[in-house]
Amino acid sequence: MGIVKEYYRVEDKMIDYFVQNPEEASDYFDNNYCFMGGKYHDNPERHFYLDKSWDEIIPLLIKCDNSENNIVKEINGISFRYFDDPFYIKSELAAEICDALQLIVEEDLREAYNISKMKSSELNDDLWKNYFLLYINKLKAAFQTAKRFKDGIVINAC
Repeated sequence: MGIVKEYYRVEDKMIDYFVQNPEEASDYFDNNYCFMGGKYHDNPERHFYLDKSWDEIIPLLIKCDNSENNIVKEINGISFRYFDDPFYIKSELAAEICDALQLIVEEDLREAYNISKMKSSELNDDLWKNYFLLYINKLKAAFQTAKRFKDGIVINAC
């Protein structure tokens, strides 16, 4: 069974609180975002579910990043203290990532997709449109929404 990643739009002051109180973070995000019935679980402007697609789309987006300092790598959220600790991106960085993600277009993604290096066994239009592009656009929407509300992003592995 693979690990699912979710991206949550959260105010910077909340990120600051959980950075100072890490023992409360996992339970809060699991209870309010990750679990069905959580306060924000069904809120499409706060909760962005990436399924297990993150394992393939994030390296692809990082590969296509043309930003000055390759800022898109921050969406990976891999520097967890413990694996299930949330990873935080404050609003200023989230806005920069949003701008970099918007520069990545479908043609670049298709060109960069190297089937032998990715985990999927075959690439066809249905897989591309209904899986990869769906979740790539969902990830872009997470950062667009964070930028619009001047919020940060929390990355949670569930």
